Amino acid sequence: MIFVILQNPRNKNVKYILRNIFLTLEIFNMSEMNMRKNKIGYFGVLGFLGLLGLTGNLGFYGFFGFFAFFSAFEGKGSDERVERNINRACRNAFIFITITSALSLAYIAAFKTVEAWPLALSLPLIAIILFAIFYIYYDRRGD
Repeated sequence: MIFVILQNPRNKNVKYILRNIFLTLEIFNMSEMNMRKNKIGYFGVLGFLGLLGLTGNLGFYGFFGFFAFFSAFEGKGSDERVERNINRACRNAFIFITITSALSLAYIAAFKTVEAWPLALSLPLIAIILFAIFYIYYDRRGD
């Protein structure tokens, strides 16, 4: 029906309006096609590890916090600013995990303390939490 209105020469105003609507929708679709998917949302899959808390080990319930990363899929996608913020947050988390892992492994090796292993093995999870905090900080700062 719309094509019939467009082909009717008496409806020039309607033809002009509908043509502009189609062009706008086409540009809108093209702009969404160029956006890349935000891959941070895949961290949300780690939230299913929280179900292991049902086995009796209460420490696994902390993994439910990773479900919050699924909210990253709700956005429009990824652009240069988002990727720059991700890279900055990754840099900070990498520096943290590198320094703390080296120090904790040196401490464990020097003093032969087995009790420090659980803390040393939790450092990657702390780094992921720091990544999320830094990402939120850089995103709200708006650089």
